[in-house]
Amino acid sequence: MKILKTKSGGELTRSEMQHFGGPYKFWEKLLAGGVGSNRLIYQGGIPEIELLKRNIEGELVFINFELLPNGFIIRANCNQRKLTMGLKISDIESITMKARRLTLHVEDGIKIVHEGDIEIRERYAQEFSKFSVVASEFKDLVQFFLSKQLSGKFKYTVVG
Repeated sequence: MKILKTKSGGELTRSEMQHFGGPYKFWEKLLAGGVGSNRLIYQGGIPEIELLKRNIEGELVFINFELLPNGFIIRANCNQRKLTMGLKISDIESITMKARRLTLHVEDGIKIVHEGDIEIRERYAQEFSKFSVVASEFKDLVQFFLSKQLSGKFKYTVVG
């Protein structure tokens, strides 16, 4: 995983974009159902993202992923302190989601939802990155990780 250079608006520089296979064409994004993920909550494992934190209780680092042909971009935001990193798909050993089934009692009866944790393990790295998935983002994030490029590396289990 490496820190990426971005322009003032947050877009990747041309050389950084080419390193990850270049941008998708508009129609490719449409056919894929989009190339960006919903929001996750960062839990640990990336020292560069840890530097965004100010050790204030309750402060969260939100993460979004953007899929590119040869990798994905990780965008971190902690109260407007931002960092962009990239990871080549070939450098990913595994992506594991452990989901928890939640039973909610709502006005109409019972509703089943899921939340979970994601771990991304890189080849040649001792640590792994950890993220939390809230119930409202769960279905869309599963779809994101089941994309053609990541599906061979993605596994998930549901407990509870």
